[in-house]
Amino acid sequence: FKPIFNGHNLDGWAGPVENYEVKEGAIVCKPNNGGTIYYHQNLTDFVARLEFKLPPGGNNGLAIRYPGQGDTAYSGMCELQVLDNSAEKYAKLDARQYHGSAYGMVAA
Repeated sequence: FKPIFNGHNLDGWAGPVENYEVKEGAIVCKPNNGGTIYYHQNLTDFVARLEFKLPPGGNNGLAIRYPGQGDTAYSGMCELQVLDNSAEKYAKLDARQYHGSAYGMVAA
């Protein structure tokens, strides 16, 4: 296995990296920022292993196979949903939109 995040900085990452910082070994979005950061090299076969912290009601995702251009929610990739399923505002989602799902394609 080859780690793609070194725990210290965003070397090797592309996209709006200025909107993020590394704190205590974690990638953290700066307040009122965002955008999709992605690893600069194409990976073929891989295993994604990560830990995450999500605020109450949080909604995020892990984009896989992102081509590096276009709308990250729709262009040539798959989003693995990271969601606080217990939040009331998400009570009536399609099963393919809950945490762990391949967003909009396959329910977890």
